[in-house]
Amino acid sequence: SGTTPDNYPSSAAWYVYFAQNLQATTPGSAFSQVAATSIIHYGGVCESGVTCSGNRDLYDDFGVAASPINGMASIVYSDDQYSNTQTHPAGPYCTSSRSNTGYCDSTNIATQTSGTGIFP
Repeated sequence: SGTTPDNYPSSAAWYVYFAQNLQATTPGSAFSQVAATSIIHYGGVCESGVTCSGNRDLYDDFGVAASPINGMASIVYSDDQYSNTQTHPAGPYCTSSRSNTGYCDSTNIATQTSGTGIFP
């Protein structure tokens, strides 16, 4: 407690989460949440722009949208982890030894495939 995210240890694992409350206007309703990704970053992240006291790894540009067809959510996010799979091939300069660096930084999309969408 009291440690700012830009000074977290290098072992701190970051994920993208999706949370929703489909009955937000109902008193006593609650949010449900689920991890939408595997690990996207290790270590500290900057949440304060130029005033960060630790590193300058900035993770503040996430976007959420709902499909106009089925209401399912999609999240656009940054990821700097090495991955070399058919669905997520590594960039030309991204190697396993460069994971967690700008060489592996990429923009990805996580799309909801089941459950209740953002809107019915």
